[in-house]
Amino acid sequence: MKFYHSLPSYSKVVFRKMSRAVRQSQKAAPVCLPDVADYEPRKFLRCHGNSDDDGIKVWSCAFEPSPHKPGETGNILATCGRDTVCLIDVLTGKIMKRFKDPDKENFYSLAWTVLEQEGKCASILAVAGEGGAVKMIYPDQLVVYDVIRGHRRGINCLCFHSSEPRLLFSGSTDRSIMLWDIGLPGMKVVNHSPLLQINLSDMVGDPLSLMFSASSNTLVSATEKGCFGWALGRVSHLASSKDVIKTPKMSFQHPEDGCSLETIDGLVSLGGGFVATKRVGAGEILVWNLEEHMKSKAKNISITPFVKLQCSKTDVKYISLGYSAGLLCLGDNEGKIYLYNLKDLPKTSMPLLKPSRVLEWPQVDNLKTDKEGEVVINTVAISSDHRFIIGGTDNNLVCVWQQI
Repeated sequence: MKFYHSLPSYSKVVFRKMSRAVRQSQKAAPVCLPDVADYEPRKFLRCHGNSDDDGIKVWSCAFEPSPHKPGETGNILATCGRDTVCLIDVLTGKIMKRFKDPDKENFYSLAWTVLEQEGKCASILAVAGEGGAVKMIYPDQLVVYDVIRGHRRGINCLCFHSSEPRLLFSGSTDRSIMLWDIGLPGMKVVNHSPLLQINLSDMVGDPLSLMFSASSNTLVSATEKGCFGWALGRVSHLASSKDVIKTPKMSFQHPEDGCSLETIDGLVSLGGGFVATKRVGAGEILVWNLEEHMKSKAKNISITPFVKLQCSKTDVKYISLGYSAGLLCLGDNEGKIYLYNLKDLPKTSMPLLKPSRVLEWPQVDNLKTDKEGEVVINTVAISSDHRFIIGGTDNNLVCVWQQI
């Protein structure tokens, strides 16, 4: 059964029917998505380690959310690579603050949240990596005010609950996902205990990305062995449960496409119950309705995509998706950034849609790469107004593209 449902108006993504001529041409060639504005490269920064150190991988980047305007971001970008977290003003290209981990542990993931305390709202940054601890940081001072320990090995991914800003999910190579109440700055917590622990088997593999859907109370994880989900219930239950879950509630299976790789390294919420997922080497991003698929009582659920989006077929792993207000982005192993305009996405019978635009890697002086011509963009971030697109590379670059 195929799912064809429009997203609610608040999601900022509106689907419409394609013309009959376009539908008839689907088999001949991929259809292009609606166009987006062009971008030009403005800044290429090496801020993790020395300026000539091209062996550092920038694993994660995200814009700071506005404390007073939900859904909007400012000009400050957080990045992490090796043992360093940087805060960058993308307007000026200036590195505002740099935090170097005293334990010299490499960081792999970061996530922002906004907390309200005594009538004032402030953004808080969580970072984690190979040490297995989550470090909570004040961005104004860039100092660690709390450390959450519980995992036995490194943490690959972090994700805040979409409607409860104090609840944080962490996914680790110790084959577990934990849920934490990070509390409020200034609260004295001697030992943090997870509210929930999900143990992952060898059949699931290490978690690579996490996403929580508040509308269906579902946690979804992209892993080395596929895409899995857990129906967690209401927040009040989570706050008092301290459950240990040993098996996935459901497995979301990508269509057989001749790709031998199992790894799902791209996962992002599009709002309104829709998600986008990417399988390594498949050359496509699937856009599908999580809530509709959740209606199935089966444990193994075959994904019926709303649409498929064309992307690179590279077998390089750990290239993540980025999304903001109707614009989806993805890097590749040639320094390209693929842009997908989902604000006016055609409602079709699953054609392979071409990107709205592809930003080509520019000529950069004195650039070294491990392989000739290869620049892997591991992570992307988009400002809420789409004015800036950021790419973090595996050769220690933070690339700032600005809308023309």
